[in-house]
Amino acid sequence: MQKIEMEAESLSNGTRLRAFSLVEIITVIAIILVVMAITLPIISSAKKAGFESSSRQSLHQNWLALELYRQDWGGGMDYGNAQQMALPLDSSDFRFPEVPPYRNPRTRSTGFTYYPREDGVSSSELVDEWIRYSKRCWAESIVLADFNFNDFDPWTSKPFSPKKALGVVLGGSIITRIREGMPNIPFWWECKNGS
Repeated sequence: MQKIEMEAESLSNGTRLRAFSLVEIITVIAIILVVMAITLPIISSAKKAGFESSSRQSLHQNWLALELYRQDWGGGMDYGNAQQMALPLDSSDFRFPEVPPYRNPRTRSTGFTYYPREDGVSSSELVDEWIRYSKRCWAESIVLADFNFNDFDPWTSKPFSPKKALGVVLGGSIITRIREGMPNIPFWWECKNGS
Protein backbone atom coordinates (compact mmCIF):
# COMPACT_ATOMS: atom_id res chain seq x y z
CA MET A 1 0.00 0.00 0.00
CA GLN A 2 2.82 2.33 0.84
CA LYS A 3 4.42 1.60 -2.59
CA ILE A 4 1.27 2.63 -4.43
CA GLU A 5 1.17 5.85 -2.44
CA MET A 6 4.82 6.55 -3.36
CA GLU A 7 4.12 6.00 -7.06
CA ALA A 8 1.07 8.22 -6.95
CA GLU A 9 3.09 10.84 -5.09
CA SER A 10 5.91 10.71 -7.66
CA LEU A 11 3.41 11.15 -10.50
CA SER A 12 1.85 14.13 -8.79
CA ASN A 13 5.32 15.69 -8.32
CA GLY A 14 5.79 15.76 -12.11
CA THR A 15 8.25 12.91 -12.41
CA ARG A 16 7.61 10.24 -15.03
CA LEU A 17 7.86 6.48 -14.89
CA ARG A 18 10.73 5.03 -17.01
CA ALA A 19 9.68 3.59 -20.38
CA PHE A 20 11.09 3.26 -23.90
CA SER A 21 10.34 6.10 -26.22
CA LEU A 22 9.24 5.61 -29.82
CA VAL A 23 12.61 6.89 -31.05
CA GLU A 24 14.47 4.29 -28.97
CA ILE A 25 12.28 1.47 -30.28
CA ILE A 26 12.76 2.58 -33.91
CA THR A 27 16.52 2.82 -33.35
CA VAL A 28 16.67 -0.73 -31.99
CA ILE A 29 14.63 -2.03 -34.95
CA ALA A 30 16.93 -0.19 -37.39
CA ILE A 31 20.02 -1.74 -35.76
CA ILE A 32 18.46 -5.22 -35.99
CA LEU A 33 17.66 -4.67 -39.69
CA VAL A 34 21.22 -3.51 -40.44
CA VAL A 35 22.71 -6.54 -38.67
CA MET A 36 20.36 -8.84 -40.62
CA ALA A 37 21.28 -7.16 -43.91
CA ILE A 38 24.95 -7.78 -43.17
CA THR A 39 24.67 -11.36 -41.92
CA LEU A 40 22.16 -12.85 -44.40
CA PRO A 41 24.51 -12.69 -47.43
CA ILE A 42 27.30 -14.14 -45.29
CA ILE A 43 25.08 -17.00 -44.17
CA SER A 44 23.93 -17.58 -47.76
CA SER A 45 27.50 -17.73 -49.09
CA ALA A 46 28.53 -20.04 -46.24
CA LYS A 47 25.61 -22.31 -47.13
CA LYS A 48 26.69 -22.40 -50.80
CA ALA A 49 30.27 -23.12 -49.76
CA GLY A 50 28.99 -25.99 -47.63
CA PHE A 51 27.06 -27.42 -50.58
CA GLU A 52 30.14 -27.11 -52.78
CA SER A 53 32.25 -28.90 -50.21
CA SER A 54 29.67 -31.68 -49.92
CA SER A 55 29.52 -31.95 -53.70
CA ARG A 56 33.30 -32.27 -53.91
CA GLN A 57 33.17 -35.09 -51.37
CA SER A 58 30.32 -36.82 -53.24
CA LEU A 59 32.16 -36.50 -56.56
CA HIS A 60 35.26 -38.04 -55.00
CA GLN A 61 33.24 -40.95 -53.54
CA ASN A 62 31.64 -41.57 -56.93
CA TRP A 63 35.04 -41.46 -58.62
CA LEU A 64 36.26 -44.14 -56.19
CA ALA A 65 33.24 -46.26 -57.11
CA LEU A 66 33.97 -45.76 -60.83
CA GLU A 67 37.60 -46.75 -60.30
CA LEU A 68 36.49 -49.95 -58.55
CA TYR A 69 34.15 -50.60 -61.49
CA ARG A 70 37.01 -50.04 -63.94
CA GLN A 71 39.28 -52.40 -61.98
CA ASP A 72 36.58 -55.07 -62.02
CA TRP A 73 36.48 -54.77 -65.82
CA GLY A 74 40.24 -54.92 -66.34
CA GLY A 75 41.24 -51.29 -65.81
CA GLY A 76 40.86 -50.20 -69.40
CA MET A 77 42.81 -47.54 -71.27
CA ASP A 78 43.10 -43.87 -70.40
CA TYR A 79 41.39 -42.84 -73.63
CA GLY A 80 38.90 -44.15 -76.16
CA ASN A 81 35.24 -45.00 -75.95
CA ALA A 82 33.54 -46.07 -72.73
CA GLN A 83 34.09 -49.76 -73.40
CA GLN A 84 37.82 -49.30 -74.10
CA MET A 85 38.14 -47.24 -70.92
CA ALA A 86 36.17 -49.84 -68.89
CA LEU A 87 33.57 -47.24 -67.98
CA PRO A 88 29.83 -47.87 -67.81
CA LEU A 89 28.15 -47.05 -71.13
CA ASP A 90 25.61 -44.88 -69.36
CA SER A 91 24.86 -43.74 -65.84
CA SER A 92 21.82 -46.06 -65.85
CA ASP A 93 24.26 -49.01 -66.11
CA PHE A 94 25.90 -48.01 -62.87
CA ARG A 95 24.36 -46.80 -59.63
CA PHE A 96 26.44 -44.01 -58.13
CA PRO A 97 26.67 -44.32 -54.35
CA GLU A 98 26.45 -40.58 -53.68
CA VAL A 99 23.85 -38.10 -54.91
CA PRO A 100 24.36 -34.33 -55.19
CA PRO A 101 23.93 -32.70 -51.78
CA TYR A 102 21.90 -29.87 -53.29
CA ARG A 103 19.28 -29.94 -56.03
CA ASN A 104 18.75 -26.63 -57.80
CA PRO A 105 14.99 -26.29 -58.46
CA ARG A 106 15.72 -24.23 -61.60
CA THR A 107 17.58 -27.04 -63.36
CA ARG A 108 16.10 -30.07 -65.05
CA SER A 109 19.10 -32.15 -64.02
CA THR A 110 18.24 -34.68 -61.33
CA GLY A 111 21.78 -35.44 -60.31
CA PHE A 112 25.31 -35.67 -61.56
CA THR A 113 26.06 -35.49 -65.28
CA TYR A 114 27.98 -38.53 -66.50
CA TYR A 115 30.49 -38.49 -69.34
CA PRO A 116 30.88 -40.23 -71.81
CA ARG A 117 27.28 -40.41 -72.96
CA GLU A 118 27.19 -43.67 -74.91
CA ASP A 119 23.64 -44.57 -74.04
CA GLY A 120 22.32 -45.44 -77.49
CA VAL A 121 20.65 -42.03 -77.64
CA SER A 122 23.83 -40.00 -78.18
CA SER A 123 24.87 -39.47 -81.75
CA SER A 124 27.94 -41.14 -83.22
CA GLU A 125 29.41 -37.64 -83.62
CA LEU A 126 29.16 -37.08 -79.86
CA VAL A 127 30.86 -40.44 -79.21
CA ASP A 128 33.61 -39.57 -81.72
CA GLU A 129 34.00 -36.20 -80.01
CA TRP A 130 34.44 -37.97 -76.67
CA ILE A 131 37.13 -40.25 -78.16
CA ARG A 132 39.06 -37.23 -79.54
CA TYR A 133 38.66 -35.44 -76.22
CA SER A 134 39.86 -38.42 -74.15
CA LYS A 135 42.90 -38.94 -76.43
CA ARG A 136 43.83 -35.33 -75.91
CA CYS A 137 43.15 -35.16 -72.16
CA TRP A 138 43.88 -38.70 -70.87
CA ALA A 139 43.62 -38.67 -67.07
CA GLU A 140 42.21 -35.12 -67.19
CA SER A 141 39.09 -36.31 -69.06
CA ILE A 142 35.92 -35.32 -67.24
CA VAL A 143 33.88 -38.26 -65.94
CA LEU A 144 31.25 -36.82 -63.61
CA ALA A 145 29.94 -33.27 -63.10
CA ASP A 146 27.58 -31.32 -60.88
CA PHE A 147 25.81 -28.28 -62.42
CA ASN A 148 23.49 -27.56 -59.48
CA PHE A 149 25.38 -24.38 -58.49
CA ASN A 150 23.88 -22.23 -61.27
CA ASP A 151 20.98 -19.88 -60.62
CA PHE A 152 19.46 -21.03 -63.92
CA ASP A 153 19.15 -24.19 -65.96
CA PRO A 154 22.53 -24.61 -67.72
CA TRP A 155 21.01 -26.95 -70.31
CA THR A 156 18.40 -24.53 -71.64
CA SER A 157 20.16 -21.21 -71.04
CA LYS A 158 21.85 -19.17 -73.72
CA PRO A 159 25.12 -20.75 -74.92
CA PHE A 160 27.10 -17.59 -74.16
CA SER A 161 25.99 -17.25 -70.55
CA PRO A 162 28.68 -18.40 -68.09
CA LYS A 163 27.91 -21.65 -66.30
CA LYS A 164 29.51 -23.06 -63.16
CA ALA A 165 30.20 -26.72 -62.55
CA LEU A 166 32.24 -29.01 -60.35
CA GLY A 167 33.64 -32.13 -61.90
CA VAL A 168 35.86 -35.12 -61.28
CA VAL A 169 38.32 -36.25 -63.93
CA LEU A 170 39.49 -39.76 -64.75
CA GLY A 171 42.63 -39.18 -62.67
CA GLY A 172 40.55 -38.34 -59.59
CA SER A 173 41.07 -34.57 -59.33
CA ILE A 174 38.11 -32.37 -58.51
CA ILE A 175 37.95 -29.29 -60.74
CA THR A 176 35.77 -26.18 -60.94
CA ARG A 177 34.87 -24.58 -64.25
CA ILE A 178 33.06 -21.34 -65.00
CA ARG A 179 32.72 -20.98 -68.76
CA GLU A 180 30.41 -20.00 -71.55
CA GLY A 181 29.18 -22.62 -73.97
CA MET A 182 27.31 -25.90 -73.84
CA PRO A 183 28.32 -28.16 -70.93
CA ASN A 184 27.01 -31.35 -72.56
CA ILE A 185 30.11 -31.59 -74.75
CA PRO A 186 33.34 -32.76 -73.13
CA PHE A 187 35.44 -29.97 -74.70
CA TRP A 188 33.57 -27.51 -72.44
CA TRP A 189 35.82 -28.80 -69.68
CA GLU A 190 39.15 -28.20 -71.49
CA CYS A 191 42.30 -29.78 -70.15
CA LYS A 192 45.93 -28.78 -69.66
CA ASN A 193 47.28 -31.61 -71.83
CA GLY A 194 45.69 -30.44 -75.03
CA SER A 195 45.48 -26.69 -74.49
